[in-house]
Amino acid sequence: MEDGVITHSWSTKLRDENTVFQAELLALKETIQYATYITSHQPIKILTVNKASTQASTNPKIHNATARKLFETLLEHPQIELQWIKPHAVYLGNETTDQLAKEAAESDMTPLIMKLPKCHLKTVLRAMMINA
Repeated sequence: MEDGVITHSWSTKLRDENTVFQAELLALKETIQYATYITSHQPIKILTVNKASTQASTNPKIHNATARKLFETLLEHPQIELQWIKPHAVYLGNETTDQLAKEAAESDMTPLIMKLPKCHLKTVLRAMMINA
């Protein structure tokens, strides 16, 4: 966003089995990756309402591969700052972000294939063991 105008947007659909945390990390990954291509050395502030993904992406001891890559990218690009903001507060672009997410979730596009979360796999395995 420049001068209150959205200059770039991105969205994708995930499988129903993927978690909100995975979706938030993926969105941060795409945003941070885009920010690394901006050649200006001006500070870039990325606002996010998901506290867990913000904390994971700035934690040097994180085990999640995506969050770890985000941490390393943020270290390599100190001009990019990740900042948590309160959900449901009025911020420019927040409604657009929610609308893009809703449209992607409801679309007929093919979902992006991501590793399924361990919690889903445990649930499936538990159900298989009970039904065996």
